[in-house]
Amino acid sequence: MRQGVYGVKGVHVCNGVLMEAEQAGYGPGMSPAPASNRMQMIVTPEFLREVDDWRRLQPDIPNRSEAIRRLAMMGIRLGAADGKTKP
Repeated sequence: MRQGVYGVKGVHVCNGVLMEAEQAGYGPGMSPAPASNRMQMIVTPEFLREVDDWRRLQPDIPNRSEAIRRLAMMGIRLGAADGKTKP
């Protein structure tokens, strides 16, 4: 089984907060799967500026890739909460 943050099994960072794997949404006893898919995006300078502005406000200042992942998941969860998309 994979180790979590700082070598502690079952502890992960989600939106800059240390939490148990279950709280991070991985399910009982699960760890996140390692990233295995690459995706490329073409974006405007304004988009990157907005991502950079957002990530600088985060306590852990994530890199751009992680910032975009977090923002995408926030959008997906908001849509699911509004009933506009499936979770």
